[in-house]
Amino acid sequence: MVMTVFEPVKSVGPTPHHDFIHHPYPLRLEPRSVYLRVEVSCPASRMDGPKFRAPALDHGRVHKLLGSSTEERHAEKVCEIIKAALREKAIELVKNAGGRPILFSYGSDGTPLLTRATLTQSVGTQRVVRSGGKAEEVLVERGFVKAFSPCGDPRIAALTRDPVPLSNGKSAAHMVTPLSKFFPVIQSLGHEGWVVYHYVFDRAVCSSLGRMALQRLALWQEAQPAGSGGLGGAVVSKLKCWQVVTACANHDALGFGGL
Repeated sequence: MVMTVFEPVKSVGPTPHHDFIHHPYPLRLEPRSVYLRVEVSCPASRMDGPKFRAPALDHGRVHKLLGSSTEERHAEKVCEIIKAALREKAIELVKNAGGRPILFSYGSDGTPLLTRATLTQSVGTQRVVRSGGKAEEVLVERGFVKAFSPCGDPRIAALTRDPVPLSNGKSAAHMVTPLSKFFPVIQSLGHEGWVVYHYVFDRAVCSSLGRMALQRLALWQEAQPAGSGGLGGAVVSKLKCWQVVTACANHDALGFGGL
């Protein structure tokens, strides 16, 4: 992201006023001023790998505290860049796989978070503001795409995105929509080889959510046009698609003694 700062230079002709940020110094600005555009890049923008690695690792430290609004903005930009880069890498991995098999693994879980809520109430000219902690349930998702290079070397791309609020409920029906928006169907990206879809969920919703995940994939396959030789596109897609749903072993372990 690039911030744009404008500085007054000289007075010539009329220019739009609302598109500019005035110079911070106490200068006398005339309505006919011309502004010189100066671009200032933040630390997370327009960086190559080595330069971006340092701020990314710094914001990823466990004990890292954001001490100012500037650091908060930098952290947000770093997160957005990482999410976009991971997604582009995963899509590129699928498109370059050729006819070689691909493994797509997806998992999600509801997680409670303590957030800060602010309530504002106005009555006439009086305004009251109250703020405090509030428990929120969010859905945390992660994914992996694994393929092989022409030489047989494994290639893996990780996927993640922002937590999804579960304000309306925590049932399987509320979790299947984020699943469908997490990453495109592998075959929709042009892959014609074998694909293994692996889903892992909490055992409480594993059966119902796993069934919905398989139904979503089946609906996409049924909508595919017929292939060569009159063979239906759905048939070909199903023959090259394996689907596995498993319960999360970590939840099982925590359920027996909190190991």
